[in-house]
Amino acid sequence: MVVYPSTEDKILHAVGDSARKKLKMKVVTGFSHTVPKLACLGSGDGADILINTQKYKNEITVDKATMTVTADRGVGLRDLLDVVAASGLALLAAPYWDDLSLGGLLSTWTHGNSLWRRGGAVHDYVVSMRLVIPAS
Repeated sequence: MVVYPSTEDKILHAVGDSARKKLKMKVVTGFSHTVPKLACLGSGDGADILINTQKYKNEITVDKATMTVTADRGVGLRDLLDVVAASGLALLAAPYWDDLSLGGLLSTWTHGNSLWRRGGAVHDYVVSMRLVIPAS
């Protein structure tokens, strides 16, 4: 099964419903997880689900006064960089490869550089975040 939630509420419902039904879940995006577009969830008995965030409506809000950016987890890094730059601001740290989502970047602790110790990675600048976890 594959679901394409377009809002955060629909993501919460998909994850909660799948957890209640004890389905194996895998979240996939329009960004690269692997070169082949394959996902193996396990059992082969049809009791698995892919949650594809490709249709999720992502938003980016820039507050120049506080120099903060609010972005949904599915926002692509290239889109984030473009919106921030259009506002006259910049990210202090970012990885070289920009073809990943903000959620993917944070979950893998992708770094800009390690020369600065604290301050060389995007996650050093995260003020808050919300997570969706499997729970009934």
